[in-house]
Amino acid sequence: MPRVIRDPEEVVRRLGGTVKVAKMFGLRHGAVVNWRSRGLPAKTYPVMRDACLELGFEVDEGMWNWYELAS
Repeated sequence: MPRVIRDPEEVVRRLGGTVKVAKMFGLRHGAVVNWRSRGLPAKTYPVMRDACLELGFEVDEGMWNWYELAS
């Protein structure tokens, strides 16, 4: 069973770091840095989840800001 990651910072680190994750989404690295305090944007979930699964670990869905989708 794959390990479940529950820390947004660890997810970003395992996906190659702030700069690489920013490039995945066409963002500046500062936006990804902000995720440490704000949580992960809901719209990033499918891409990040799939990338994590390819690397052999799962992510806790609670790290994403699902309220963003409701507004």
